[in-house]
Amino acid sequence: MKHFSAYIFLLILLSCQPAYSQDFHFSGFLHNQVYLNPSYVAIPAMNEVSMTYRNQWPGIPANFVTYGASFIQPISVINSGTGLVFLRDSEGGGVFIRTSASLYYGYSFKVNRRLQMYTGIGASYVFRQFNPENLTFASDILNDLGGSYPPVYISAYTRGYPDFSAGFTGKHSNGFTLGGAVFHVTRPKESFSGERGSRLPVKYCLFSSYKMRAGGKYNRRGVLFTPALLYIHQGKTNELLWGTAAEIRFITAGIWLRHNLSLDFSSLVLSAGILQKKYTFLYSYDVNLTRADFLLTKMGSHEVTFLYRFKYKKKKIKAVKCP
Repeated sequence: MKHFSAYIFLLILLSCQPAYSQDFHFSGFLHNQVYLNPSYVAIPAMNEVSMTYRNQWPGIPANFVTYGASFIQPISVINSGTGLVFLRDSEGGGVFIRTSASLYYGYSFKVNRRLQMYTGIGASYVFRQFNPENLTFASDILNDLGGSYPPVYISAYTRGYPDFSAGFTGKHSNGFTLGGAVFHVTRPKESFSGERGSRLPVKYCLFSSYKMRAGGKYNRRGVLFTPALLYIHQGKTNELLWGTAAEIRFITAGIWLRHNLSLDFSSLVLSAGILQKKYTFLYSYDVNLTRADFLLTKMGSHEVTFLYRFKYKKKKIKAVKCP
């Protein structure tokens, strides 16, 4: 179905000189760290399978829909871990689609008795698509009203390219975590344009969190708070997402704010979920805080994450009695 809003979306993109592209983001970043840092694959002690779905601005046609899936395999004998990450990001109601498959490798080592470090690298292959058939132009609308205007033709294109990333994470025994990552190291070209701005900007991610339990760390019945901060810089874009999550037994809830360095607030994120030893379920909703009042009720975002942990059962070798 053709969307007039997608046409407006394309005009905004083409009006930027140069046009800087920005990656997707997940609001529930505490439970989606594999998409923010390749070193995360060295952290889990068990196998992990996760799936994430995000629908941004679902009330308007030119929405953004992102699907993510990952599988992590720890290799404890060499203090390592590997991971497969799949992503599909649809922008402007399907006008632009980016699909990627990534292979991550991570290694962990002890700096001292209290500090554990994790490093990771990633290699990806990205397939980018531009679908103009999902656009509606002014001539289409005027012709439907009885006018006679020549149709507009724009060629579709696809492009594939390799991409690389690297990162680190440090975990202290007092509950403090700090990590950083860099994506698009080689600045791949996404379009056929020869302009410098057509190359994908390098993305930098910085993450920190601290776990503290109300009533003291030995009070297991107290509320576990996890204040955290995520900073992302890409091209001319700077984004801060900060807040805290609270955990009472197997229930978690959080509140977060997203804004730029000029303190222009874009959204308030509310999250709630279930945390168990073998699985995690989290739902997040972004409340729009921009000045687009006429779209205020349509520009929220829904996000769902499910994560399952398991261990392979080792086969027991039975002794064979000698006759």
